[in-house]
Amino acid sequence: MPQPTVLYPPLRFATVEEGIYRGAYPTLRNFRYLRRLRLRTVVSLAPIGATADLEAWCEAEEAQLVHYRTVPAAKGEPLSLTAATAAAVLSVRPVFPVLSSSVLPTLNVSMILLNLRNNL
Repeated sequence: MPQPTVLYPPLRFATVEEGIYRGAYPTLRNFRYLRRLRLRTVVSLAPIGATADLEAWCEAEEAQLVHYRTVPAAKGEPLSLTAATAAAVLSVRPVFPVLSSSVLPTLNVSMILLNLRNNL
């Protein structure tokens, strides 16, 4: 008998509103789960560039990848956005459904998701 296939959402994954999702930065094990959402945009906030795996996945799924670098923090401090990066992120006009993935504290991600929600 075939084993059921397990799907793994990204850590801290949640539906904000229909077509708007948030979660930690996706890894290889999350891509099958994300494929089911039929994402058209992935907004990535991380201190390094988007991973090659995420870039390849977005290309294969025909999803727009919008990546913004965050400011590396001192040890024990949270990552943050510069004013210019925050302004750029808030100007994104995504194609829905969209995933906002980040290693940032929830408050910063909430600001971005509020903007995306207002663009529905």
